[in-house]
Amino acid sequence: MNKNLIINADDFWMSPIYNKAILELLSEWSITSTSVMMSRVSQSQENDIYELKRLRDIFNISVWLHVEFFDTRFVFHLERQLTWFIKVFGHWPDHLDLHASTYKDIGYPHIAKKALEIWVPCRYYDWLISQDNIATWENISWSKLSLNQIQDSILSSGNLNIELVLHPGYVDDWYITSMVTERVDDIKKSKNLVKFAKINWINLICYRDLH
Repeated sequence: MNKNLIINADDFWMSPIYNKAILELLSEWSITSTSVMMSRVSQSQENDIYELKRLRDIFNISVWLHVEFFDTRFVFHLERQLTWFIKVFGHWPDHLDLHASTYKDIGYPHIAKKALEIWVPCRYYDWLISQDNIATWENISWSKLSLNQIQDSILSSGNLNIELVLHPGYVDDWYITSMVTERVDDIKKSKNLVKFAKINWINLICYRDLH
């Protein structure tokens, strides 16, 4: 049986320049999923809302909630961002996940529980999710891996459903992070991985296909 690969772009709405790169990759079908940081979306800017709705209106992809925890009020932050997502998109997110790893061990189980409650997939994090959760059961999420390392990991994986987590983006002089070089490289990686998938008979899917 052929393997299925989700190519996900994390951090939509972290930066307008990152958004530009992600939208370009989506239009080329070089990624199949993106995560939206609703905690950073202005509730008073109509242009912001229009840009977000374009994700579902124009592209046949999975759009999901990239939750940010700012302290240990996990349920409060999760529910607040989930409500805002539903208000903008008009439906549940296709997938739930956590941005950054600061509160992963103690916060992510709340996300996994909510995902199970509303029956949407969540990102696979080993012991932090239930066997009942919908997940790929493997994610390759290190943007510092080379293209060859990623390809080898996909081919050697024993799992049929794999998520590859990338962080594409152009250089943003106003928002410098520790992943500047990796974000630019991830644009090239995603395009090459689409070709790699076709050559190796790997199906490109999105998170909605896991239901």
